[in-house]
Amino acid sequence: LLDLMLADSALLSRHIEPGAFVVDVGTGAGAPGLGIFIFRPDIRGILVEPMQKRVAFLNTVIGELITMGFEAGRVKVLRERAEKLFAREGEETVMVSRATLSPEIWLREGARLAPRGMVWVLLSQQERPELEGWEAVYDEQYRWPLSGAQRRAVGYKKLSVNK
Repeated sequence: LLDLMLADSALLSRHIEPGAFVVDVGTGAGAPGLGIFIFRPDIRGILVEPMQKRVAFLNTVIGELITMGFEAGRVKVLRERAEKLFAREGEETVMVSRATLSPEIWLREGARLAPRGMVWVLLSQQERPELEGWEAVYDEQYRWPLSGAQRRAVGYKKLSVNK
């Protein structure tokens, strides 16, 4: 459970820019987004989950974290499906998701939702997906510390016009 909830979050939190806005799509019980927000108090964002029962659970967890000093309002929970979300054009957004969609579909969807931001694709042993106009700027292989499961995190950014 610790691997599932925190291992990917720990790795991603090291690569996210200070003050970033993070959106975790299909967060389920909160992984990896909630862990990122716990590890990085400077980051704000949204946990997106379509199932009401999970949304209620996440709101309860955030409420408990607030009683322990977690800043209120820094993280919101949104009950919605990925395809209903709109692109965040005005700011650089970091999009994360784990096992919600296939890696290829998630990369396309994340790029649609954060056209100026960054998209993280979390993999086990598959090859990393490619998307025209986007490049992998981070590609790190690692193992979950307790189970030893092989993992890979690939961070994509849109190619600059000057390239």
